[in-house]
Amino acid sequence: MMTASPDPSDLSTRLLGALLRLSRDLRAARRDGALPGTKLMVLACLRRGAAPTAAEIAAALRVQPQSLTRLLAEMEASGLIRRSPDAADRRKSRIRLAEAGAAALAADLGERRERLSDAVARTLSPAEAAMLSDAAELLERLAAALSAPGGADDAA
Repeated sequence: MMTASPDPSDLSTRLLGALLRLSRDLRAARRDGALPGTKLMVLACLRRGAAPTAAEIAAALRVQPQSLTRLLAEMEASGLIRRSPDAADRRKSRIRLAEAGAAALAADLGERRERLSDAVARTLSPAEAAMLSDAAELLERLAAALSAPGGADDAA
């Protein structure tokens, strides 16, 4: 017996609701004094590799470059990032992840991973955990499709 394919609109509504709640609940459970989400997003952007400019970070995060100015200054002052002059254009700075920034990001992600792992172990059967593993792969494919050129709806 074949199961009918779910309506994409209904499925996307359910997925979006579940992902937003999961993300909200993981954020809400963070310890007092944890770095704000905007700083974590910058650190995650820097962890990906090449040393971007502030404008490139802003584009990746879809924010105005001016909104990052104070944030990057705070992050540099607290030792989370390092700036160095761009070799081709000395007016620009290249921004790199400092050791303290990498450690702060790893600690935050580790705490969230542990909390989620505990919830999976407490809540799901082994078969359900296997299904969730398959679903995670599908979610990664959806994320890649959305981030591909022409894949995201910029009006959202």
